[in-house]
Amino acid sequence: MNIPQTITEARPLLASGEIRPLEILEECLKRIREHEPKISAWVHVFEEDAREFAMAAEVVLNERRKNPKSMRDPSPIAGIPFGIKDIFDVADWPTACGSPRWATSIAREDSWVVNRLRYAGAVLLGKTHTTPYAFLDPAPTRNPWNPNRTPGGSSSGSAAAVAAGMCLGAIGSQTGGSTIRPASFCGISSLKLSGLSYDEDSDEIYWPYLEGALPLARSFDSLGLFGSTLEDVSLIYEAIDKNFNLASRALPRQIRVGRLRGFFETDCYPQITKAIDELCNTLQSDSFQIVEVRVPAHFHEILPAHRGLMLSEAYSYHEERYRKHPEEYPTRIREFLEEGKEQSEDQSYKKIFDDFYNTFFDWSKAGESYFFRPNKCDVILCPATSTLPPGMETTGDNRFQNPWSFLRWPAASLPIAWSSEGLPIAIQLVGPLLSDRALVQFAAQFEKAVGFKRPPLPI
Repeated sequence: MNIPQTITEARPLLASGEIRPLEILEECLKRIREHEPKISAWVHVFEEDAREFAMAAEVVLNERRKNPKSMRDPSPIAGIPFGIKDIFDVADWPTACGSPRWATSIAREDSWVVNRLRYAGAVLLGKTHTTPYAFLDPAPTRNPWNPNRTPGGSSSGSAAAVAAGMCLGAIGSQTGGSTIRPASFCGISSLKLSGLSYDEDSDEIYWPYLEGALPLARSFDSLGLFGSTLEDVSLIYEAIDKNFNLASRALPRQIRVGRLRGFFETDCYPQITKAIDELCNTLQSDSFQIVEVRVPAHFHEILPAHRGLMLSEAYSYHEERYRKHPEEYPTRIREFLEEGKEQSEDQSYKKIFDDFYNTFFDWSKAGESYFFRPNKCDVILCPATSTLPPGMETTGDNRFQNPWSFLRWPAASLPIAWSSEGLPIAIQLVGPLLSDRALVQFAAQFEKAVGFKRPPLPI
């Protein structure tokens, strides 16, 4: 039997009993044994724990088939193998965060997102490599499309593991560009959630997603989801978002896609710009209207503002440990923390936020739906990265992802083409704060229109 390579393909087969969770798991373990020496995506693979998760999922799926009215529907990711970025706690597993000193630090309880995955019946397969402390010093992971290239960071192992078929879904995080960039470099899809979440029951806005995970800068830390396709990513989002969902909205007959140029064109690798030009020309139709939108006047302030606040918050968190054990901090994060000593947290950048919202969106609540600004755009489109994956000495340029982390806006990425070097080219679609569910809807429809076909697995 051919083992499905995507969650979307696996879901109906698992539901009907045509395939068992253990069969999917064993195929993933086989690929790990074959290719992990070359890719190095995993810190730990917990085979026996994963088999227990798979057998538990099979019990639920079997019971549902026997008594469909006696129990709740299984989640869309029940029986699906997942990799967990090694900054998220999983009870009784170590959380090293890329640090040798923390390599044997055993978590006492699950992080918020792992708890949600466990409840949804996911098969927790193991911990994936992160860059040290989720910053810029490269992890050992390599890009499955070219092992001499970086997979990006800091969620390096999560993106590479999905791209190489070692798992069907994975969890990561983003403070600057740590979800969108790795997914793009590895030729898969991703969603960086809003930095905030909205609980409809209590009508409160707060940060649940990163509870139980190592912070870098709490103002910008956000959860990242990885899948082979955006349809897969949307199923993961559906499974973990039961208590924190935003209302769906009816898609307009014609989706207005606001293409950003300026900085996102002048600083972009020509092959990426050309691929986006061709895509936009192809998509201009009754279903999609590509409109040009200006980069706001204060855009140039975002990158230094993001860096300054991130430096300050990171130093505040790491200060005591860094003073005691400076040798545990690699070169780039050490420089980062030293610079962070001089930064202040009490700066106001409200003007930047206001300028962006007024330019692009009208974020308002009307009934149960979230709306974008009329006559402007429904979603922003721009390159996911400024370059193709560079060499292993870096995790890549994060300037195209940082603005959305600073604004706390959700962003989804998807591959659209291949470069002349055989490396993936990707775009990101961006929505305003707390528009996560609407963005997933837009992105999934966009993905279908793009029609990008996943090639055979890269290794």
